[in-house]
Amino acid sequence: MRTGCARRLSATVQARRIAPTTYRQKSTVRTGAVSVPTFAMTNPELQVRTKATDAPTSSRRWGIPIGVLMTSTIQSGIVDRMRTTNQPEEMPRYTPGAEQLLAAASDLFYREGIHAVGVDAIAAAAGVTKKTLYDRFGSKEALAVAYLRRRDARWREHLERELEREQEGSVDRILAVFDVSGRWAVENSAKGCSAINAHAETSDPDDPVAVETTRQKRWMHDVFEQLCLEAGVAGADRAARTLMLLYEGGLVTVGMDTFAEPFAAARDAASSLLAASGATIARSSPTS
Repeated sequence: MRTGCARRLSATVQARRIAPTTYRQKSTVRTGAVSVPTFAMTNPELQVRTKATDAPTSSRRWGIPIGVLMTSTIQSGIVDRMRTTNQPEEMPRYTPGAEQLLAAASDLFYREGIHAVGVDAIAAAAGVTKKTLYDRFGSKEALAVAYLRRRDARWREHLERELEREQEGSVDRILAVFDVSGRWAVENSAKGCSAINAHAETSDPDDPVAVETTRQKRWMHDVFEQLCLEAGVAGADRAARTLMLLYEGGLVTVGMDTFAEPFAAARDAASSLLAASGATIARSSPTS
């Protein structure tokens, strides 16, 4: 078993309330020779949160989309010592058809915006019918949430791998977040942060898209706070808030293309902040 930032916490997926009409009903889905208990969400907008199995019958039989195969654990990575409502859920395993739809929608949502893209355009890009889209995901909104979770999962996995290279409990591990973010932005985020962009498209804090994007940002704040606590930074909670502001500023600046290498500037400011708190910084330049 790995320890430190690489240690993972596995727990049963718990459905979270984000709409007042949601409740859970227990049923059993048969997959081959095995019967698998499952909790089906009756609100179709939340179907991508559901522990489910693929079934050849109608997607409404158990109140779940047929595009979802199964998900049963939460892996919290770097914040495995923190039990907060901001912990991410493990991505479901999707059928090939659902993956095709999600890939097409993800490209369109990121390039053009969620509201600007209709289900007709998504279905055409994926080479399927609108009926297939609704069968697999239930709604465009649920597909948008799946898109945001997929991007977030990729980022979290990448961040964890990169932070494993740094000494646990070191300030350099905190600064490495800015190094990793700068490289990630160049390769994956030319139009800025997908969560920020999506959040700007909704005004309802209870909208599933807003709930997911807010969770992602709070999770990232938790990461900074945990890293500060491990490094013994004085006033870790206040330092984490300031580091989060620097991090978010870097993301926005990338999307706006205000100036080059914003994460390098954010790292320098973070280094000064941490040095002022009395923390010891072993390396003054980013990891190559």
